[in-house]
Amino acid sequence: MPRLPTASGWTRNDSRTQGVPERGTSPSPISLPLSCAGEGDKGGEVKKMSDNVTATEITQFTSWVVPVLSAIGGAAVALIGREFIEWYRRPKLNIDFEEREGQKPYNPDYYDETLPALASGLTFRAKYLRLIVRNNGHKPTMDCEAKLELFAENEITSNTTIHWSRRDPALYSKYGEGGALLSIETEKVYAPISLNINDKEIVDVFRVIYSVSIVLEADHTPRAYPYIESVSLRQIVLQPNNTYHCKVTVYASNTVPKSFNFKVNWDGTLEGFNKAFTKE
Repeated sequence: MPRLPTASGWTRNDSRTQGVPERGTSPSPISLPLSCAGEGDKGGEVKKMSDNVTATEITQFTSWVVPVLSAIGGAAVALIGREFIEWYRRPKLNIDFEEREGQKPYNPDYYDETLPALASGLTFRAKYLRLIVRNNGHKPTMDCEAKLELFAENEITSNTTIHWSRRDPALYSKYGEGGALLSIETEKVYAPISLNINDKEIVDVFRVIYSVSIVLEADHTPRAYPYIESVSLRQIVLQPNNTYHCKVTVYASNTVPKSFNFKVNWDGTLEGFNKAFTKE
């Protein structure tokens, strides 16, 4: 096989000897292709750049997200705190039978000079069932209105606005010659009221008119057929020897409604009126 000239002499042109260094020479360093080295360098550069961009993005993200979350959290805490304060300071209504002189319910006995029949010169004696409404909250209760509902077999059969005792009809009545009653401003008699903090008001619910006279404080003639009637804008009549289920609800403009439930079972006697009402 022919030998090829080299810088150090002749060598054989044999594939078995290609790439084998001549005796007395040291092997040349193996160089990688330029493309490979370049790709490796670029890869390192990309990795470093990617690391740098990620860190920058995180820094930018946290620089605005953390303050935003803090602001939202602070606003939420402030809102919850304000709502809690409002809830704590809210008006709180409480309703129960009027209690006095060790009697509950207390049934006062009055001369009633406020009925429209006064126009004919008559006066009445009447016993009342009244409820006492208290505001146990930390803020006045505004625009309180009391309503009476009558139930039969769990269905409402009657619904009417009842009377706050402080709204004395005599204050809203017009009289003619001889003291005859001409008119009553009904809308004012049954107007809503406000309750201050720790204040209480009496609401008239039912009454039984049991005697009548033409002279005040004279002997009254017993009523032949007494019945219980509501002290209300629209009258509800309860007959003796029947069971009635009643609910009085007080509504206000700045607090939740409060209800009071009781049962009426009256035997038709004046003495029985004091025992006719039971809380449910």
